[in-house]
Amino acid sequence: MTVRTDREVEFPVSYDGDALTQNTMDVRDLAPALLALGQSFERANSLFNGSRASVSLHIRAIKPGSFEIGLFLQQLLEGATDVLSGDLMVSAFVLKELQIGGGGQGVIGLLQLLKQLHGKIPQQIEETPDGITFEADNVKLFVPTEVARLYRDRPTRDNLEAVIRPLLKQGIVSPIKH
Repeated sequence: MTVRTDREVEFPVSYDGDALTQNTMDVRDLAPALLALGQSFERANSLFNGSRASVSLHIRAIKPGSFEIGLFLQQLLEGATDVLSGDLMVSAFVLKELQIGGGGQGVIGLLQLLKQLHGKIPQQIEETPDGITFEADNVKLFVPTEVARLYRDRPTRDNLEAVIRPLLKQGIVSPIKH
């Protein structure tokens, strides 16, 4: 379940699968994925908001005895003049939706795009005012323009690919729950 305020959004992260039945996971798999997720949010915030806001990703345990954790992305405005300037800011909630998706409107985020591409390099086949359609091996995926912008940004894409990397291990599935 996603908890949302204007400048903070909380969402669970859960790796699941047969390899995790003992409720343990190698830190060499989890730590780089979480660090990369934090870096991808910082990069996306920088791309969309410049120096007007900063973000930080925090971790919170959901319940004892599980390997499910909750993350919350917190956004801090860098100056009161930015709030009053009228420039539109991309909120923490929107950053989360662009990166991870799952907002319920059928729009996929960058993480979902990368998962569905399965490592294939897509070709852009159509651009509309609302977004871009990519195709890879007869799979067509429509994403909002902002998600395409994140996909084209190599550091952001590399970081989210690191979040997916534990899925390459035998028996590990579902890196993000919504």
